[in-house]
Amino acid sequence: MTALVPEDRPDLDAVALAFQTAYVQDLVGAGRVDPSRLATEEERRLSAVRRYNILDTPPDDAFDRIAELARRLLDVPIALISIVDADREWFKSSRGIETRQIDRDVALCASTVATGRPTCVPDVQAGDEFKGNPIVADHPDLHGFASVPITTSDGHVIGTLCVFDRRVRAFSETELEGLAALASIAVRELDLRLATRRALFDH
Repeated sequence: MTALVPEDRPDLDAVALAFQTAYVQDLVGAGRVDPSRLATEEERRLSAVRRYNILDTPPDDAFDRIAELARRLLDVPIALISIVDADREWFKSSRGIETRQIDRDVALCASTVATGRPTCVPDVQAGDEFKGNPIVADHPDLHGFASVPITTSDGHVIGTLCVFDRRVRAFSETELEGLAALASIAVRELDLRLATRRALFDH
């Protein structure tokens, strides 16, 4: 990794994978993640998360603008760009709310990450299914929810773009398509940063 000759150094993906593997092993060792959950596909997905080196980075105007566009496009008070780690959902941008992360096992976006398809819940306050989510529990005025996947070019869902409304609302296919278009812009921003890092790393 520290070789003086650039050709002898591992590429950035190999470095990211090494750190990701060590991180997952630490989580399992600490009892925070059930090893049975770590299927090969999930390991690849987490490797993609690590590849972008985005977790716990400061707020970024580009992602804040995407989230703000989502708020305005769908006329909602809250829009979030999330990256889903092994045990948490971390928000790269959170417009209209101060929450920075929540546990993955109570995240409304878990279904979107698992299926790679949009999720729409007309009323998150109906029933007890989402009561464990702190955003839902702490904001009883929130009702409608929608999320779309943030999917890498190699097919891994590393996060979501999601919105909350204060009224009961079933988002239309057209509205979800608009949200998905903004999610694709978020992926391009991530890819641009990755390409820049790789250029610096290789030289």
